[in-house]
Amino acid sequence: MKGEKGFILPMALFLALLACTMLILSVDIFLGEKKYAVLVKEYYIRNTMSVMAIREVARRIEEGDFGAAVLRFSDGIVSYTVKKDGDEAAISLQTENESGEQFKSEIIYNHAEKKVIRWVEK
Repeated sequence: MKGEKGFILPMALFLALLACTMLILSVDIFLGEKKYAVLVKEYYIRNTMSVMAIREVARRIEEGDFGAAVLRFSDGIVSYTVKKDGDEAAISLQTENESGEQFKSEIIYNHAEKKVIRWVEK
């Protein structure tokens, strides 16, 4: 035991510290990516519900129904009101996802040309 310089213990501690640091950084990156994936999923679900609601609103406008309604989907609720102004209809769209977050949109739909002219999310 006289010739040992004490090399193994500091090296083992350094490698353990390095491994723990890499593990913590990897977990942090994973949690950030998971949070991002959840947000992207909610964004696409909300967008899909909004587009499906606009298709339903456009169909009802073509039938002459300019009222308000609530559409229930498996992932949330979309409510809307329609105000007619000549060939255009102003649609106020409110989307609520499963977690309770609410998103509002204002859409201008031209029912003579059957297309969305403007879509503004608030």
